[in-house]
Amino acid sequence: MKSSKYSKWASLVLTGVLSLTLSAHASAAAAQPGTTMKPSWTSPSLFTPTVLVKSGSEAVIHDVKAVPDKKLVYVYMGQNVPNTTGKTKQEWSVDTLKALDANTGKLKWEYVFHESKGPYTITSKAVFGSSGTSYVYQAFSDKTYKLYSVNSAGQLNWVQKLTGPSNISLMKDGSVLTSTTGLPNAKGVVKSVLTLYNSSGKQLLSQQVQGSVITAQGERIVMAASPMSQASNGTWLEKLNPRLEVYDLSLKQLYAYQTPASSNIYGDGSPGQFVLNDGTFIIRIHLADNQNKLLAFGPEGKLLWGRSIPGSAYTEATASGYIVYENGKFTLYDLAGQVGDPHTFLDAEGETFGINRTSDGNLSFSMKEDQMYILNPKTLQTIHGFSITDLNLGTNDYAAHTVYSSSEDGKLSKFVLPVK
Repeated sequence: MKSSKYSKWASLVLTGVLSLTLSAHASAAAAQPGTTMKPSWTSPSLFTPTVLVKSGSEAVIHDVKAVPDKKLVYVYMGQNVPNTTGKTKQEWSVDTLKALDANTGKLKWEYVFHESKGPYTITSKAVFGSSGTSYVYQAFSDKTYKLYSVNSAGQLNWVQKLTGPSNISLMKDGSVLTSTTGLPNAKGVVKSVLTLYNSSGKQLLSQQVQGSVITAQGERIVMAASPMSQASNGTWLEKLNPRLEVYDLSLKQLYAYQTPASSNIYGDGSPGQFVLNDGTFIIRIHLADNQNKLLAFGPEGKLLWGRSIPGSAYTEATASGYIVYENGKFTLYDLAGQVGDPHTFLDAEGETFGINRTSDGNLSFSMKEDQMYILNPKTLQTIHGFSITDLNLGTNDYAAHTVYSSSEDGKLSKFVLPVK
């Protein structure tokens, strides 16, 4: 799972030894230190020096992705190189996708997103298909932009040149969306080019629309379509309560909605926009006096309901609904309303670091800096509960009762969690 502003896996890395105990139910007491788990394997550091990358250069693991069907685990990383032009303050890096054997931890292959004597990476993003195909966006130092498709054998499937800085999203039908947003005009109007590619790299559709993408999930693309406003120093600012325009995968606009005056859709870091499996779109809006509300729109745009939630609550989607977490309590909802009683974690009075979806569709939840749980999103039952004895910043993934965790020095470890 990718490290991001939403703090995937709480931006915590499971290194060294895991102290593990299983909980039977989400309302059970805190996971206490139990069986001492040593890693099945730990790789050598993946931050290897090259002709371009000096030993000791700054490096970061952007993403870790388990691919159980291929018996692989991917590590997407960047290593800094000196910016030699002086024309920009942006950092340069050489980005690499590495695949390790999930059974042994040995390096199977690597794909470097840098050509000999070519430009270096400025920004990037990777998304991963279920078959093990990786789609990687690269913005280069010479102001060129490319989308790569790399298969599970480490071979390049195809590469597409893009016209400008872009974002990428993997959609429900397996297509890849690129959204390339231009600069605002004198009236603050921004336009984006939406382009869909199939898994073979064929362009399916391309269309210019007003606004910028705030989320693209499942079968929906949601645009913030209101003009931007210009501050006194000339900086263009997003409108906090924009007009929303929602498109399907034929790039047809389905509906629009003007968010309430004095509201804010961008919030404080908790994910605030969800697309459910049936196409329902849920958005969180922040109102005055720390009041918050969730609005749900049916697949064709009918406003289904608005539900108030505490301003301090954390929200995350499930396949057919969502969960709300506050003060140690999880509450599960579907579109009809609350499902069952709240689930309480007795040790959740400490700071919560995040709730995130794992690669296999479950939820990860962390608290108190050393407690982590894997939850079933349909029932909130605990699949695994464990405490962490060595903490470092890093990036992790979970799938099939296995945790893959990175460390600050670029090593990757595999921990197999016992199943009752």
